[in-house]
Amino acid sequence: MAMYRMCSAAPGLLAALGCSAAEDRRWCLVTGASSGIGEALARRAAKSGKYNVLIAARRRPQLDALAAELGEDATVAVCPCDLSTISGIEALCRASSHLDVGLVCLNAGVCLAAEDFTMQPLDDIGTMLDLNVRATTRLLGHFSGEMAASGNGGHVLLIASSAGAAPGVPGVAVYAATKAYLRSLAAGVRAELRRQKSGVYVTCALPSAVDSEFALHSSLQSSAIFTLPGVRMVGGIVLSADKVAACALEATLRRRAEVVPGLVPRLYVGLTDGLGMPRWASRGLAAFSFGRSPFAPKGRGSVHPS
Repeated sequence: MAMYRMCSAAPGLLAALGCSAAEDRRWCLVTGASSGIGEALARRAAKSGKYNVLIAARRRPQLDALAAELGEDATVAVCPCDLSTISGIEALCRASSHLDVGLVCLNAGVCLAAEDFTMQPLDDIGTMLDLNVRATTRLLGHFSGEMAASGNGGHVLLIASSAGAAPGVPGVAVYAATKAYLRSLAAGVRAELRRQKSGVYVTCALPSAVDSEFALHSSLQSSAIFTLPGVRMVGGIVLSADKVAACALEATLRRRAEVVPGLVPRLYVGLTDGLGMPRWASRGLAAFSFGRSPFAPKGRGSVHPS
């Protein structure tokens, strides 16, 4: 097993904290690492034997618990920060400033559902735009630029959503729009980096429903896609966070432009992209999937960023 020391990446230098990382490994940065897909990505990166891991999220106790678990496989640094704020973004950039980052997994995001967009609180809309769009955009620009300038190249994974492939999704209109933005952003930046021969590759993952805290906190566990009888048995419509992480990480390291975990979600995105499915049908299917199911228990959970 690798020698390790669990480190807290406060603003500044890991070296100043006395952290000794495995010298033959580059670093993997994972945002939204306190649960779900982000936690699974951090686990897989650490256990690969190829990366030390810097994990970032709002919730310090969950980060510390994960770091303690992964510490026998890699050097793990912890950066508690709220990426929906400018100060949180800057803190993460400072914490990684003296690390040789070779893999960046931009997973942090939030879904705040609203049956009527015109009635959705502006604070909820702002939170989704701040975290899903602003934070991811700034971190993509920062780390892709750093990796290109280093001459060592690297990989960036953006976690979007199959909702971003739909031509609008009633009930989660803003969330779906933010994920469509990420998909477009990833493709455009990937092309620019390739033209520059930077050695940096951007991959966008478009997962469907995932069994995780994200579904619980966004109230999606009462939606049709999670609760209709038999849906979980069909072709990867609902996947575990680990299966999504495995699929996304493999595609990223293979330098693929895009990946859709699960057979049925892949067919849905392919048909939507290729216009094999009418726009009204694609939109209707997405809206039905996100809508409240008659089989769901009464009451909806609270909504919080992951």
